[in-house]
Amino acid sequence: MNRVDFAPRGTNPPHIHPRATEIGIVMKGELLVGILGSLDSGNKLYSRVVRAGETFLIPRGLMHLQFNVGKTEASMVVSFNS
Repeated sequence: MNRVDFAPRGTNPPHIHPRATEIGIVMKGELLVGILGSLDSGNKLYSRVVRAGETFLIPRGLMHLQFNVGKTEASMVVSFNS
């Protein structure tokens, strides 16, 4: 498990977890969560603004990122299955 704090306009740059699915909850603020789909989907970018109290899931092995779109600090807690 990890807790990640974001300054306004802070980012967790694009990355992958090749051996784990990630599930997270936004504790404070609002984060844009983006997932780059698989080659089968044409590498389509899926994104959504996730607000405090909402959760998100990132499937194993897909490139993804988080970006603080709010004007205040944001934080999330994430867990991995591997």
